[in-house]
Amino acid sequence: MASTELPPQPHDIMPIQRGGLCGGARRCDGPAVGVKRLLKCTTAEAGRNYFFRGGDSEHTFEAGGLCIKPWRSRSEEDVLVDRVARGQKPVASIVVQRARGQDRILQRVREGLRGLSYVYGTNEWGMRVLAVTAVPRATLSMLLAVRSARERRLVAHLTARHAGALRRLRVSDYMVAGGFDMSATHAHSTVNVLESALLYGYPLDFAATHADVRFSRKHCA
Repeated sequence: MASTELPPQPHDIMPIQRGGLCGGARRCDGPAVGVKRLLKCTTAEAGRNYFFRGGDSEHTFEAGGLCIKPWRSRSEEDVLVDRVARGQKPVASIVVQRARGQDRILQRVREGLRGLSYVYGTNEWGMRVLAVTAVPRATLSMLLAVRSARERRLVAHLTARHAGALRRLRVSDYMVAGGFDMSATHAHSTVNVLESALLYGYPLDFAATHADVRFSRKHCA
Protein backbone atom coordinates (compact mmCIF):
# COMPACT_ATOMS: atom_id res chain seq x y z
CA MET A 1 0.00 0.00 0.00
CA ALA A 2 1.12 3.53 -0.69
CA SER A 3 1.07 6.08 2.11
CA THR A 4 0.34 9.79 2.18
CA GLU A 5 -1.07 12.38 4.53
CA LEU A 6 -4.61 13.67 5.00
CA PRO A 7 -5.71 16.23 7.59
CA PRO A 8 -8.06 15.15 10.41
CA GLN A 9 -11.54 14.53 9.02
CA PRO A 10 -14.91 14.80 10.77
CA HIS A 11 -16.01 11.40 9.49
CA ASP A 12 -14.24 8.14 8.76
CA ILE A 13 -16.05 7.65 5.49
CA MET A 14 -15.38 10.33 2.88
CA PRO A 15 -17.42 9.55 -0.26
CA ILE A 16 -17.19 11.59 -3.43
CA GLN A 17 -20.57 12.61 -4.85
CA ARG A 18 -20.08 11.70 -8.50
CA GLY A 19 -19.01 8.16 -7.76
CA GLY A 20 -21.74 7.49 -5.21
CA LEU A 21 -21.71 6.90 -1.46
CA CYS A 22 -19.63 4.22 0.21
CA GLY A 23 -19.69 2.64 3.62
CA GLY A 24 -22.07 1.13 6.11
CA ALA A 25 -25.09 -0.40 4.43
CA ARG A 26 -25.03 2.03 1.53
CA ARG A 27 -23.90 1.07 -1.94
CA CYS A 28 -21.06 2.74 -3.79
CA ASP A 29 -22.33 2.88 -7.36
CA GLY A 30 -21.17 4.83 -10.36
CA PRO A 31 -22.93 5.02 -13.73
CA ALA A 32 -23.80 1.60 -15.16
CA VAL A 33 -23.06 2.74 -18.71
CA GLY A 34 -19.47 2.21 -19.76
CA VAL A 35 -18.39 -0.08 -16.89
CA LYS A 36 -16.93 -2.67 -19.25
CA ARG A 37 -15.30 0.07 -21.31
CA LEU A 38 -13.43 1.25 -18.21
CA LEU A 39 -12.00 -2.18 -17.44
CA LYS A 40 -8.44 -2.29 -18.75
CA CYS A 41 -6.74 -4.44 -16.13
CA THR A 42 -5.32 -6.88 -18.64
CA THR A 43 -2.76 -9.55 -17.81
CA ALA A 44 0.02 -7.14 -18.79
CA GLU A 45 -1.32 -4.43 -16.48
CA ALA A 46 -1.70 -7.00 -13.69
CA GLY A 47 2.03 -7.60 -13.91
CA ARG A 48 2.65 -3.88 -13.39
CA ASN A 49 0.17 -3.75 -10.51
CA TYR A 50 2.15 -6.41 -8.68
CA PHE A 51 4.80 -3.80 -7.92
CA PHE A 52 2.32 -2.26 -5.46
CA ARG A 53 1.82 -5.48 -3.50
CA GLY A 54 4.70 -5.00 -1.09
CA GLY A 55 5.98 -7.72 1.20
CA ASP A 56 9.41 -8.05 -0.40
CA SER A 57 11.95 -5.96 -2.30
CA GLU A 58 10.76 -7.20 -5.70
CA HIS A 59 7.19 -6.01 -5.26
CA THR A 60 7.62 -2.33 -4.49
CA PHE A 61 7.00 0.90 -6.37
CA GLU A 62 10.73 1.58 -6.32
CA ALA A 63 11.42 -1.76 -8.03
CA GLY A 64 8.76 -0.94 -10.60
CA GLY A 65 10.45 2.36 -11.34
CA LEU A 66 13.56 0.49 -12.43
CA CYS A 67 11.51 -1.26 -15.12
CA ILE A 68 8.90 1.36 -15.99
CA LYS A 69 10.54 4.64 -16.93
CA PRO A 70 7.43 6.93 -16.74
CA TRP A 71 7.06 6.08 -13.02
CA ARG A 72 10.47 7.43 -12.08
CA SER A 73 9.49 11.11 -11.97
CA ARG A 74 6.18 10.56 -10.17
CA SER A 75 5.03 9.68 -6.66
CA GLU A 76 3.58 6.27 -5.83
CA GLU A 77 0.26 7.83 -4.82
CA ASP A 78 0.03 9.75 -8.08
CA VAL A 79 0.71 6.64 -10.18
CA LEU A 80 -1.79 4.57 -8.19
CA VAL A 81 -4.65 7.05 -8.57
CA ASP A 82 -3.84 7.51 -12.25
CA ARG A 83 -3.92 3.75 -12.86
CA VAL A 84 -7.28 3.50 -11.12
CA ALA A 85 -8.70 6.39 -13.15
CA ARG A 86 -7.51 4.69 -16.36
CA GLY A 87 -9.08 1.36 -15.38
CA GLN A 88 -5.71 -0.39 -15.20
CA LYS A 89 -6.15 -1.14 -11.48
CA PRO A 90 -9.67 -1.84 -10.18
CA VAL A 91 -8.94 -0.77 -6.59
CA ALA A 92 -6.03 1.03 -4.94
CA SER A 93 -5.41 1.29 -1.19
CA ILE A 94 -3.37 4.17 0.21
CA VAL A 95 -2.29 4.11 3.85
CA VAL A 96 -2.87 7.58 5.26
CA GLN A 97 -0.29 9.09 7.63
CA ARG A 98 -0.99 12.39 9.35
CA ALA A 99 2.50 12.97 10.71
CA ARG A 100 4.28 13.41 7.39
CA GLY A 101 4.21 16.69 5.50
CA GLN A 102 3.28 15.75 1.93
CA ASP A 103 1.00 18.61 0.89
CA ARG A 104 2.00 18.44 -2.76
CA ILE A 105 1.27 14.72 -3.02
CA LEU A 106 -1.98 15.16 -1.11
CA GLN A 107 -3.15 17.77 -3.58
CA ARG A 108 -2.40 15.47 -6.51
CA VAL A 109 -4.32 12.65 -4.84
CA ARG A 110 -7.29 14.95 -4.28
CA GLU A 111 -7.24 16.09 -7.89
CA GLY A 112 -7.06 12.51 -9.10
CA LEU A 113 -10.07 11.54 -6.99
CA ARG A 114 -12.42 13.68 -9.04
CA GLY A 115 -15.00 11.42 -10.65
CA LEU A 116 -13.87 8.36 -8.67
CA SER A 117 -15.47 6.59 -5.71
CA TYR A 118 -13.56 6.24 -2.49
CA VAL A 119 -13.94 5.34 1.16
CA TYR A 120 -11.66 6.46 3.98
CA GLY A 121 -11.47 4.82 7.39
CA THR A 122 -9.43 2.93 9.98
CA ASN A 123 -8.68 -0.77 9.63
CA GLU A 124 -8.35 -3.29 12.45
CA TRP A 125 -4.63 -2.56 12.83
CA GLY A 126 -5.29 1.13 13.49
CA MET A 127 -4.12 2.32 10.07
CA ARG A 128 -6.21 4.84 8.18
CA VAL A 129 -6.76 3.64 4.62
CA LEU A 130 -8.07 5.42 1.55
CA ALA A 131 -9.56 2.92 -0.94
CA VAL A 132 -10.23 4.24 -4.45
CA THR A 133 -12.01 2.80 -7.50
CA ALA A 134 -13.31 3.95 -10.87
CA VAL A 135 -15.50 0.88 -11.42
CA PRO A 136 -17.71 0.37 -8.33
CA ARG A 137 -20.40 -1.39 -10.36
CA ALA A 138 -18.07 -3.90 -12.00
CA THR A 139 -18.59 -7.49 -10.91
CA LEU A 140 -15.77 -9.89 -10.16
CA SER A 141 -16.68 -11.82 -13.30
CA MET A 142 -16.18 -8.62 -15.34
CA LEU A 143 -12.73 -8.16 -13.79
CA LEU A 144 -11.90 -11.75 -14.69
CA ALA A 145 -13.14 -11.41 -18.28
CA VAL A 146 -10.45 -8.89 -19.28
CA ARG A 147 -7.62 -11.25 -18.27
CA SER A 148 -5.92 -13.48 -20.82
CA ALA A 149 -7.29 -16.91 -21.69
CA ARG A 150 -4.21 -18.45 -20.05
CA GLU A 151 -4.92 -16.74 -16.73
CA ARG A 152 -8.59 -17.64 -16.86
CA ARG A 153 -7.67 -21.27 -17.41
CA LEU A 154 -5.32 -21.18 -14.42
CA VAL A 155 -8.19 -20.38 -12.04
CA ALA A 156 -10.93 -22.26 -13.92
CA HIS A 157 -11.28 -24.76 -11.05
CA LEU A 158 -12.13 -21.85 -8.73
CA THR A 159 -14.25 -19.75 -11.06
CA ALA A 160 -16.40 -22.70 -12.15
CA ARG A 161 -17.12 -23.60 -8.53
CA HIS A 162 -17.93 -20.03 -7.51
CA ALA A 163 -19.44 -18.66 -10.72
CA GLY A 164 -22.52 -17.37 -8.90
CA ALA A 165 -20.52 -15.33 -6.41
CA LEU A 166 -18.33 -13.88 -9.16
CA ARG A 167 -21.42 -12.73 -11.05
CA ARG A 168 -23.10 -11.23 -7.97
CA LEU A 169 -20.27 -9.54 -6.10
CA ARG A 170 -19.37 -6.03 -7.22
CA VAL A 171 -16.38 -3.85 -6.44
CA SER A 172 -18.71 -1.66 -4.35
CA ASP A 173 -19.32 -4.58 -1.99
CA TYR A 174 -15.66 -4.33 -0.93
CA MET A 175 -15.52 -0.56 -0.51
CA VAL A 176 -15.67 -0.50 3.28
CA ALA A 177 -14.06 1.88 5.77
CA GLY A 178 -10.49 0.71 6.37
CA GLY A 179 -10.31 -1.24 3.12
CA PHE A 180 -9.92 -5.01 2.72
CA ASP A 181 -7.08 -7.46 3.18
CA MET A 182 -6.46 -11.20 3.02
CA SER A 183 -5.14 -11.16 6.60
CA ALA A 184 -8.11 -9.25 8.04
CA THR A 185 -10.19 -11.08 10.64
CA HIS A 186 -13.37 -9.02 10.39
CA ALA A 187 -15.92 -10.54 8.02
CA HIS A 188 -16.65 -7.23 6.27
CA SER A 189 -13.00 -6.58 5.39
CA THR A 190 -11.48 -10.02 4.74
CA VAL A 191 -11.02 -11.35 1.21
CA ASN A 192 -9.76 -14.60 -0.27
CA VAL A 193 -6.79 -14.89 -2.63
CA LEU A 194 -8.94 -14.77 -5.78
CA GLU A 195 -10.88 -11.72 -4.63
CA SER A 196 -7.65 -9.96 -3.71
CA ALA A 197 -6.04 -10.65 -7.09
CA LEU A 198 -9.06 -9.50 -9.07
CA LEU A 199 -9.76 -6.38 -6.99
CA TYR A 200 -6.18 -5.17 -6.69
CA GLY A 201 -5.45 -6.25 -10.25
CA TYR A 202 -2.69 -8.75 -9.44
CA PRO A 203 -1.65 -11.78 -11.54
CA LEU A 204 -3.77 -14.87 -10.92
CA ASP A 205 -0.90 -17.36 -10.67
CA PHE A 206 -0.88 -17.47 -6.86
CA ALA A 207 -4.66 -17.87 -6.66
CA ALA A 208 -4.34 -20.79 -9.10
CA THR A 209 -2.31 -22.75 -6.53
CA HIS A 210 -5.30 -22.92 -4.17
CA ALA A 211 -7.65 -25.89 -4.40
CA ASP A 212 -10.60 -23.81 -3.22
CA VAL A 213 -11.48 -20.42 -1.73
CA ARG A 214 -14.15 -19.18 0.65
CA PHE A 215 -16.29 -16.10 0.04
CA SER A 216 -17.21 -14.46 3.34
CA ARG A 217 -19.39 -11.60 2.14
CA LYS A 218 -22.76 -11.35 0.48
CA HIS A 219 -23.71 -9.14 -2.44
CA CYS A 220 -25.13 -5.86 -1.08
CA ALA A 221 -28.40 -5.28 -2.89
